[in-house]
This record gives sequence, structure tokens and C-alpha cells, in this order.
Amino acid sequence: MTSAICLDLPTLPAASELPTSQPLPVESMPASFEAMREQLWIGYRRARRVEDQVLLRDTLLWRRGLPKGVRPHELPLLFPRIANELCRVWNDAPALDAYLDSLLFDKRGGRKGFPPLVREELQALSVFIQAKRSVQQEMAA
Repeated sequence: MTSAICLDLPTLPAASELPTSQPLPVESMPASFEAMREQLWIGYRRARRVEDQVLLRDTLLWRRGLPKGVRPHELPLLFPRIANELCRVWNDAPALDAYLDSLLFDKRGGRKGFPPLVREELQALSVFIQAKRSVQQEMAA
């Protein structure tokens, strides 16, 4: 046996009484879902700063201090903001690990990722810092 629930619903206005809205021009609409998602993130991103677009002096010195086999080349050219941030957190192990993790693993889903050479450089930095910490721990023991 089925039972029905009756609700007193308000009377909906006729279509002619509803407000009209102007459709968006086609050229203002995102070309794809990815573009639409990027537009949604714009409100959450901080405003761009000068240091997002150029390498800072400290970053140049940090890069120069890395072993040649680990020293990133493509990363600072293509993503100076990321190189600057890596330099900033380099001596803060929890912050560095969290930042590298956020760069290497897509937690939001659907991100493009880095060009292969940049990804390899980030992975090399991650492996280098882990190896360096292991050696430091062995020496301290």
C-alpha cells in the first residue's frame, strides 16, 4: 500500500510574470568546462605581485647553491613564482614537504600538471631534500 502526502504548494507565477534576463553574449562564455573552472578560481586567488613574475635575488642564490644535477633550469624560467616560493620554504621542512606535495600531486582533480621537464626538476628537488635529510639524520645519530 502506498501513501501520498499532500502539501499546500504556493501557486507559481505565469511565465509572462517571471523576470526576463539577457542571455550572455557567446564571446563572454567560457569555451570549455576547464575555462569555466578557472574563472571560478579567480576570486580565490590572491592578486599577482611583481615577485610572481621575476626571480628574486634570494632565489637566484638558492638555485646557485644547489648541486648541478638538482639545480632547476626550466622551473625558474616558466614558473618564477614557484621557484621563489620553494626558496622561501626551503629551510622549513614541514612547509617544504607540503608545498612540494601540492605541486607534485593533484588534490583538486583535473589540473593540467607541469611540462615534463619541470615535473622532473620538482621530483629531483624532492628526492634531493629527502636524501639530504637522511644523511643529516645518520650523521646526528
